[in-house]
Amino acid sequence: MVVLLKAAETDSAVEEKLYKNMSDVSRKIFVEDRDFRFKEAVPKSQIASAFERLNRVADDVRSKGRTDL
Repeated sequence: MVVLLKAAETDSAVEEKLYKNMSDVSRKIFVEDRDFRFKEAVPKSQIASAFERLNRVADDVRSKGRTDL
């Protein structure tokens, strides 16, 4: 998740979607973790891996009928 937040840092619309369901405390924790772990740009391979994991989780949730994604 932290990798995705770092990747979305330059796209305010995506960043807003990722943060909008977080509490203020959770948001603060993720921002601090993101800033600490990624002082430089995130390697593209790491971003691709994070998106692949996100897609697998979304597919799993969708297949179980738990949400309409």
